Amino acid sequence: MKKINLKRCLILIACCISNTLFAQTTITLQPDAVNGIDAKINSHPSYVNINYETHEASEFGAATDGGTPYLVRDLLQFDLSSIPSGQNIISAYLTMYCRVGASNLTGSGGHYNYTDNSGYIDKITSPWSESTVTWNMQPTITTTGRIALPVTGNDTASLNVDITSFIQQWVTNPSSNYGMMFRVANETPYRNRKYYSSDATNPAVRPKLVVTYGPCSTPSASITALGPLTFCAGDDVLLTEAITPGAAYQWKKGATIISGATASSYSATTSGTFKCIVTNGCGLSATSNSITSTKVVLAVPTISAAGPTTFCVGGNVTLNASNPGAGYTFQWYRNNISKTGATALSYVATNSGSYRILIYNTSTGCSRMSGTIQVTATNCRSIDDSQVISVAQSGNESVLAFPNPTNGSFQFELLDSPNASGDAEVILLNTLGQQIFKSIEQVENGQLDNQIDLQNNLQKGVYILHVTFNNKLYQGKIVLD
Repeated sequence: MKKINLKRCLILIACCISNTLFAQTTITLQPDAVNGIDAKINSHPSYVNINYETHEASEFGAATDGGTPYLVRDLLQFDLSSIPSGQNIISAYLTMYCRVGASNLTGSGGHYNYTDNSGYIDKITSPWSESTVTWNMQPTITTTGRIALPVTGNDTASLNVDITSFIQQWVTNPSSNYGMMFRVANETPYRNRKYYSSDATNPAVRPKLVVTYGPCSTPSASITALGPLTFCAGDDVLLTEAITPGAAYQWKKGATIISGATASSYSATTSGTFKCIVTNGCGLSATSNSITSTKVVLAVPTISAAGPTTFCVGGNVTLNASNPGAGYTFQWYRNNISKTGATALSYVATNSGSYRILIYNTSTGCSRMSGTIQVTATNCRSIDDSQVISVAQSGNESVLAFPNPTNGSFQFELLDSPNASGDAEVILLNTLGQQIFKSIEQVENGQLDNQIDLQNNLQKGVYILHVTFNNKLYQGKIVLD
């Protein structure tokens, strides 16, 4: 007697049970003229009562005949009785092949206006007969759950479309299977789609439906997060469920259903605990694991001024931001431009502008911008000839440097270009023509962005100031006292 390998037997038994429980069956339905159920209908006044049961073209679109616009729609139904009741439809794909040949809509061509011939497939909701249906006797439809068809993209493209949801409904409730109606989305001339019907003489090009189904069982449901579960305000984390073919999804936050969250993934933008209910085509449901997200919301920083925010040019005001606590860095902005080196809670503003501060939490990576505070530096000085520097190239523009004489710090203002902005090159020469100072300064709205501070070791006396801005050279004397 041969010995029985018990372990091998158990493995074979388990495999057999697994194949039985999770077996899938794929069938192909491609009926001929005798068994196929399809027909087109035509709205032209001459054809509204004509039946096209045996026409080889299955087409839908919009055209004109003798100046009269008309529509063509197509009806198609498959006999699904070969699929056992109570089955879960895993997938169902309909294939239709382009027909190039004579038709009502395109003469001898294929699809027409193929960059603007998108369409719809709608479920038919009332009985109809292939041998008697006409435009005036067409069945009713529902647009609920309709399937959108993209443009064909060329004039000979075949159609391959997922109609799993339709087939599942008809297998679950066979009495509701009245087939489907095809139409173009924009039913105005001229556009169409043209395919072979079940009356095609070539069996290979008739409408084909490939259905994969299996026994009903409770689906599995498991969600994962594609990113950090702690995120900043304005960000999110994508939660996704392992896709179950033919299933419907409903996301929940806590015990509350999230309206419209019916895809296999969900972007969580708030703090909370999320899960997904997965329902297969048989109506059996499973609830996934829960995932908790945390949105970090930083308090909006506030800014206060330690003195008047309107002052004379050459003055300043200290701006203080609210202290958010430990673990933060800071960046000040003037007119939405970051200020180099301005990274403390306080900032001394010397120029006009809108100031704000950005706080950044180093542990979470989140940031928050404050509101703005307006600072105005006004010219509190009288203008005399010694303060005006003429432009070298022409005499109708000038720049004002002040104070002049100066103790080493001064600003300048473009008198005839109050709206000009950009970089200015500032050079100071001694009376021997030697360059003793050079810097690039920002001009905004005709005023220097920063006060110029000369080196403390400069001797008192007369210096030549060159300011190059917008390809113009402004020059004049500056007295250092």
